[in-house]
Amino acid sequence: MALADIDGDGDLDLYVTHYRAATAKDAPVPVRLRQIDGRWQVPQEHQERFVAEVNASGDVGILELGEPDALYINDGKVRFTLASWTEGRFVDEEGKPLNAPPRDWGLAAMFRDINQDGFPDLYVCNDFYTPDRIWINRSNGTFRAFGALAIRKTPWASMAVDFSDINRDGLDEIFVAEMLSRELERRQTHRSLSELDPMPSWGWGWRPGDLSSRSQVMRNTLLLNRGDNTFAEIGQFSGVHASDWTWGVTFLDVDLDGYEDLLIANGHSLDLADSDSVAVLNQIKDPNDPRRRTRIHEVFKPLHVAKNAFRNRGDLMFQEMGEQWNFNEASAANGMALADLDNDGDLDVVLNNFDAPASILQNQAAAPRIAI
Repeated sequence: MALADIDGDGDLDLYVTHYRAATAKDAPVPVRLRQIDGRWQVPQEHQERFVAEVNASGDVGILELGEPDALYINDGKVRFTLASWTEGRFVDEEGKPLNAPPRDWGLAAMFRDINQDGFPDLYVCNDFYTPDRIWINRSNGTFRAFGALAIRKTPWASMAVDFSDINRDGLDEIFVAEMLSRELERRQTHRSLSELDPMPSWGWGWRPGDLSSRSQVMRNTLLLNRGDNTFAEIGQFSGVHASDWTWGVTFLDVDLDGYEDLLIANGHSLDLADSDSVAVLNQIKDPNDPRRRTRIHEVFKPLHVAKNAFRNRGDLMFQEMGEQWNFNEASAANGMALADLDNDGDLDVVLNNFDAPASILQNQAAAPRIAI
């Protein structure tokens, strides 16, 4: 969830991302496609949950959608009202009201003034083939979709987002995390990700030469602000394109050199993308066989990976410093928070570990700084 005063009335409004309480993998739903006037369609009774999609190879498949996110407007009297998606609160790139709420697989969201007009805009991270949503505040608490040409590339499975002026030019950059491993061996065993997802890595609904949508890539992205409300994707150039299965990201000037560095919380309870384990599980052919669920915890192993710390060199390049900064604990960390826990003027780190106690990391930076 994310908080911001989107309408300038002095109180914080709330945006909550939504995934789906239960998916077709939990309880399979019998859906049969129909071809009507040459187009494949999902039956009417399933159209809010499933869509038909033809991929680049011409294969027809069924995609399951997520559930709508929620925006709650604070009236200043300890009461929140759920905003409508279709009554002008959100409009498309052309300024037209949406016909229906986006049904995405939401994972994270953050408010930030992306276009520098003084009003909080919104970046929403979505999983799989549902694209990230970038909403620009129209200065009155209503939002317009950011143009597809302004940002040309986002992650396939966006897990977390943070903003920072990494080159100190007065403009915020955007870092969005994904799942690409830093180790070649794990990258090879995670090749099953492209087999599990029904669309190629360029994203749902996008085709080469299509300028109306953004391509999606299976790695982190770092969006460099050009200063004209467009962004260049420089994740690979900057060396921050891979950080394993990432759930939390934050910019923090660890070494107090004036440039904000990047900290990563990653790992997972089970390495569900491991192709060898997927092959073992798929020996049980029937998706409804209850043995599949029990076998998951037997076949898949926990994904405990080292946390990542990237030092900002000040030239758009980052250097991995996890070992040198003692930020390399191997765990399955699903979140991260910052606070000055010892009141010494710098921010310490708390990692929320799955099935293990939280990790508390004391910041021992010794460079000069000013505390106010």
